[in-house]
Amino acid sequence: MSKIIDISHHQGDIDWSEASKDVDLAIIRTQYGTSTIDRKYVQNIEGCNKYKIPFGVYIYVTYKNEAEALAQAKDFYNRAKCHNPLFYVVDVEESFGASIQNIVQGTQAFVDYLKSKGVKVGLYTGHHFYKPYQMDTIKNMIFYGYHVTVVQAVQAKNPILYVIFGNTLIKVPYKVLREKWI
Repeated sequence: MSKIIDISHHQGDIDWSEASKDVDLAIIRTQYGTSTIDRKYVQNIEGCNKYKIPFGVYIYVTYKNEAEALAQAKDFYNRAKCHNPLFYVVDVEESFGASIQNIVQGTQAFVDYLKSKGVKVGLYTGHHFYKPYQMDTIKNMIFYGYHVTVVQAVQAKNPILYVIFGNTLIKVPYKVLREKWI
């Protein structure tokens, strides 16, 4: 086994019997905001369950303020909770015209809502977005991940997730991530 994958409908139909030979963990997109439900998320979750691949879920958020963030958090949690994911991830990579303050407040409200439900929460963000939009100020996360790195940063025999703790980017072997936080 050697991979942590981030998947959505963009990857099409996945042969989960084949994927299960290589995949240690799947992070499955459920939706884009509240208006676009990922058309493959249920199929992907079913594939993971059938082939015993651990999975978490994520939402690519589109909020512009705290009220929209809370609406998206509630919708995301309600959609995913019946599937019992290991963790929930908020993917914040665009401002959609919102101010930095609104993005920070919205993201923190999103995270706090999920934490109030007793679930583990992670944050994806883009390298271009992390510092300029103060994602390093968000609290109560099990991990921060550069979104593109989660997809691409895999080593053949020891999968690595690049994670940000505080202001430091570190490499965390999947085994450690799973034992300590998932």
